[in-house]
This record gives sequence, structure tokens and C-alpha cells, in this order.
Amino acid sequence: MHVPEMTTHAIRKVIWCGCIFLLGCTQTELGAPLQFEDAYTNQQVRLAIPPDFQGLRRGDDFGLTLTIHSDSKIVFPANFGVRMFSRTSRGWQEIAELPTERYPVGEIVFDPQSNQGPDIVVVIPDIPADGETKWLRVYVIGRIEEAGGTKQVAAYIDVGLTP
Repeated sequence: MHVPEMTTHAIRKVIWCGCIFLLGCTQTELGAPLQFEDAYTNQQVRLAIPPDFQGLRRGDDFGLTLTIHSDSKIVFPANFGVRMFSRTSRGWQEIAELPTERYPVGEIVFDPQSNQGPDIVVVIPDIPADGETKWLRVYVIGRIEEAGGTKQVAAYIDVGLTP
């Protein structure tokens, strides 16, 4: 029986899916580095790797697609409330972002009446080069304004950075 050759692109996708699967299998052991109400985590706000993803390399900035799935106004600080954590043998360790200031200064408001499309959140993790692949969890944290009041809302995504 002849097995057709897989393209390099298809092989990369298979490897990437396998890495995501393996990372997902270990998440329950580590727990989440930040705690939010389940009803306000990865529900009204979601992060995704853009479709033109080519692989993430350490030392590079990368963009994540931020989409809003709510009929309520959602407000983020100027830095989207970004917090990043690196997965280590001791659990999640918070890491810094470079640069630490974003422009324009001021809140970022997603109003359902404005029909805004997805936004791109660009982050630059401050990770020393040690030759190993690093797994990061990137959060964006804002607030949602609903009839019952204001609640904290968050989204996160796990990404792998190659050396």
C-alpha cells in the first residue's frame, strides 16, 4: 500500500496540533495562574492565533486576534490588561512584557453599537534565550458593563515559542 507524501505545511500542522494536545493534557496539573469567574473567561472576549500564523519565535513580537462576543460594552486599559506567564516545572511564572507602555494612552472601548471588527493585540514577552521551547499563557483583562453592574472579563490563550 502506498502512503501519499505529506507536505511540509501539513507536517507542521500535525506537530503543532500534537503540541497543543500535550499542553492541554497537562493544564489541570498546573492550575490556572489567574482565577476569574468561568462565565466571564473566554466567553465574551476571545484570543486566537491569526490564520496567517507562521510559528512564534522567542525574541519576536507576535499578534493575537482579539474578538468580542457580547452585546455589552467592554473596556480595556491601554495595554489590554496583558499579563503573561511561562510554564515551568514549578508551575506558571509571570513574565514581563517589552515595551511596558503602549500608545495611544487611554482606555480601549468596544461598544456593540459600533460594529467593530477584531483587534490585534501585539505582545513581546521578555524571555531569556536558553535554547528551549517556552510555553506561554497570555491573558487580556478588562471589564464588561452589563445591566447588573460591572464585572471583570478575561481571555487567555496558550502559545509555544521556539528558540
